[in-house]
Amino acid sequence: MDIATHEEAAQWLRDQWEVDNADQRAQYQAQVQEEQELLEQRRQEAANAERLKEAERKERELELAKEAEKKHTPLYTFQKGKSIASIPSQLHPHAKKLMTVCKYIPLWYFLPEAAAEAKEQNKESVDTNCFQIAMDDSETSGSLLTLVGSHAACASPNAIPDVQLTWAQLGVYPNKFIVMFAGFYTNMDMHQELRELEGELVMAHYHAKMHLAWYNVNDRKEPFDLLVISESILETS
Repeated sequence: MDIATHEEAAQWLRDQWEVDNADQRAQYQAQVQEEQELLEQRRQEAANAERLKEAERKERELELAKEAEKKHTPLYTFQKGKSIASIPSQLHPHAKKLMTVCKYIPLWYFLPEAAAEAKEQNKESVDTNCFQIAMDDSETSGSLLTLVGSHAACASPNAIPDVQLTWAQLGVYPNKFIVMFAGFYTNMDMHQELRELEGELVMAHYHAKMHLAWYNVNDRKEPFDLLVISESILETS
């Protein structure tokens, strides 16, 4: 390129600057675009990792909830309006104790006499706290006589006081069962037996027997409707 004047030289320099500047701008824009794409890629990877972490956390919580549900005593559907005419036989407390420690249970404990005795013990537990002398045959203490409550049971160290329980822990019953339990107490409170002589004691016996009987038969998948007052059981309470 021939440059004859100062003006032509200045123009050539401007043209060269524009070309060089355009190249540098293109390189800069390409670098900025690459950095933005890299940042966006990292942001997407972080978001995906967070979503995966949250999904794994929810899956673990679901598995724990399923495991906890397996440990709960299931509530089987009961036939509305159906009550029971008699309380099912109860296993003698001593037989339960022997069964818990996997020891031999004498056959007498499976006879009707033992069931009747267990029924009487349960009735006495509503009336008063009794004490009896028992033989403690544990390996650490040897054979010693011990004064214990006739209906004593050791409290669990993991027990939580009622006032510290949350509603989420308590509100596990479906509405159908809530209505049944509410009707159970309402009907007892309104029953004419409560206003008879010793009516409060009779109703306390009825409550204890029916409450225990319902959970026993629920374990056998045959729950009944607690809302219906069983007059035959009330007469023997």
